Amino acid sequence: MDLPRGFRSYKQNLSITLLEGPQLSNPWKLSTQLSTARGGEVGQQLAAHSECLRACMHAARLACMLTVPLVNLKGGVGKTATVLGLADAAARVSGRGVLVIDMDPQANASQCLAPDLDDATELTINDVLVADKVGGLVAAIRETPWPGVSLVPSSITLASRESDGGPTAPLRLRRALRGLDEDRFPLVLIDCNPSIGLLTVNALAAATAALIVTEASRASLRGIAETMANIEGAAELNPGLTVAGIVVNRYDARSSEETYRLAELREAYGSQVWDPVIPSRAVVKTAYGASAPVGTLNTAPAAEVAEAYETLARRLLALS
Repeated sequence: MDLPRGFRSYKQNLSITLLEGPQLSNPWKLSTQLSTARGGEVGQQLAAHSECLRACMHAARLACMLTVPLVNLKGGVGKTATVLGLADAAARVSGRGVLVIDMDPQANASQCLAPDLDDATELTINDVLVADKVGGLVAAIRETPWPGVSLVPSSITLASRESDGGPTAPLRLRRALRGLDEDRFPLVLIDCNPSIGLLTVNALAAATAALIVTEASRASLRGIAETMANIEGAAELNPGLTVAGIVVNRYDARSSEETYRLAELREAYGSQVWDPVIPSRAVVKTAYGASAPVGTLNTAPAAEVAEAYETLARRLLALS
């Protein structure tokens, strides 16, 4: 039978295969072990059956928990604001918990959701990755004032993880996610820094699907193309990884340039560009400054932005 893309790289890198994260996040783990250990026709038949079993179990797991990093190699497109808006909207529309993992050393999401955070005494995602412990993420989860939204905070020390080495370095987040209560957190959103360094690779290796955030600008097409290429590359560590869609942020409908660029994006990527676009409104910055969900600000622009987040959150939740 034809093996999924990425299998050969797993087979060639048994040190990664045998040490990587949650068992069910790699449906080819057992098949690789069996085919390597047993060899021959019997071993290959066992491997094929176990591969199918792992794939089915993996699909069932993903149906319970949706893990989505928000990415773009271009900075300044508003990924953090989009993570926060989607987290609040998803918690409200689903009535269930949403976990935000802040994988950006700038820690902007953490500063908004947990303004009282003391990263010198509290566990952060940096501590989780340093420990490299299976299931270690649970200990770093903290509640936030936002109803239904929990956080694994970041800190500036996270930047040092970009230079980590070893066979499990790209898979530490996936290992740490094992044991997370999928009933409590059916949706996990990961705020990523604007690079394809080890931190973003960790997020993509742990993901169900990636969501690209962009603006309607001249640099959009190039930024999206480069981001998609890197997501495809990360599929060697996570063969089931897909691009869920493209969210256009901070769109100004009064701008002829942005109108043109949005049409350009839709021509290039079709239905992958999600509707609605998120309108550019000053109230988003106001909400961030107040450490509050934008929908709690009682103004018409706030309601407009909150409605866009809610529609997008429903589409995101439908992926599971």
